[in-house]
Amino acid sequence: MKLNHWHGLLGHSGPYATVALDTSRPDEAGAAGAAIRWENARRNLTGQGAPESVADAIASAVTEAEPGPPGRLLVATAEDGLVLDVPLPRAPEQTVISWGVAPALMPAVRARRGTTSYLLVKIDRAGADLELHGEPGDPVERIEVEGGHDELRKSPGDSYSQHRFQNRAEDSWERNAAAVAETVGRLHRRHRPDLVLVGGDDKAVSHFLGHLGTEAATVTRRLGTGGRADGISGEAVNEAVAAAVSEHQAAQENDLAERFRLGEGRQDTAVSGLGDVVEVIRRGQADEILLHDNPSSTYHLWVGDEPLQIAEAADEVRAMGAAEPVRVRADTALAWAALASDTGITLLEADTPRLNDGIGAVLRWSDASTPREAIPSMPGHGGPRGGESVR
Repeated sequence: MKLNHWHGLLGHSGPYATVALDTSRPDEAGAAGAAIRWENARRNLTGQGAPESVADAIASAVTEAEPGPPGRLLVATAEDGLVLDVPLPRAPEQTVISWGVAPALMPAVRARRGTTSYLLVKIDRAGADLELHGEPGDPVERIEVEGGHDELRKSPGDSYSQHRFQNRAEDSWERNAAAVAETVGRLHRRHRPDLVLVGGDDKAVSHFLGHLGTEAATVTRRLGTGGRADGISGEAVNEAVAAAVSEHQAAQENDLAERFRLGEGRQDTAVSGLGDVVEVIRRGQADEILLHDNPSSTYHLWVGDEPLQIAEAADEVRAMGAAEPVRVRADTALAWAALASDTGITLLEADTPRLNDGIGAVLRWSDASTPREAIPSMPGHGGPRGGESVR
């Protein structure tokens, strides 16, 4: 999961107040519960030293009149007020309140695990209905595309005039599909959805795929149902979309795990263990962090004022130019550094693959100075220290 949609945070100076909490309020009782949760969070936040003005900036978003998403992650600073408001598709497993040198982004990473953006194309021979499903909490954008070419029916028979009419109809279908493909390509370039899913009339789908640009075509999957015709089952379309998204997510995770296994086996484009991962993040080598999520972890790192001033020891951070290193949770420091280095974070199931300290990284590149593990000398080498993993 890339964090690039939160890059705007890097333009603000800390310290940062972070609040991640359950904001669901389905009814009057739920609204009262949400208000109590926020008041408790506010006391915790100001107790950590956050100014009242910062708490007020977050309160204005949390206590809005309209029912919001199940969860929210909000970040504010004393200088700029509210600088990030991330709707979460489900309430965070734990309430997180922090005031410190780095924002705590992991609750959003965790809550958004398994989410996929996609563009749904419901096509027929006249045009298509498009639905852009973006970030969780974003409204679905709906666009109708009509090709404008209306010779849509073939005439039976074998006379010359009938044959010419049939050719005109076929040409109309193709030009309409080309118009849909052009619009889809433009939306893909602008919004970069993870998937393009297309369903509908077989002939229209075939023409559409034939005109779709290479970039969008690489993420396009054909559904077994869908389209614009009356009687199309919405439930069947939803099931087909869910299956395509699930298949995509499994393939992405399996591909990443395989890249890690191959890179670690060659001792070049993968590293494992907290110290080695921290080093490759600082060097800009890490493409994706692989993390076994463990709420009981007690790992911490030292950080400075800049996201990439990060190390296991305070003296190392001082050597990077930080005057007063601060000890923070490892997951907070890693997510902040990942954002600054354009590194993704993928949360994996418990033991697939095995990772020292519960953390590894797939690299963009490798050179002679890339950290490498020593040759295993004892059975079980490669497992987490003490069974613990980073969180």
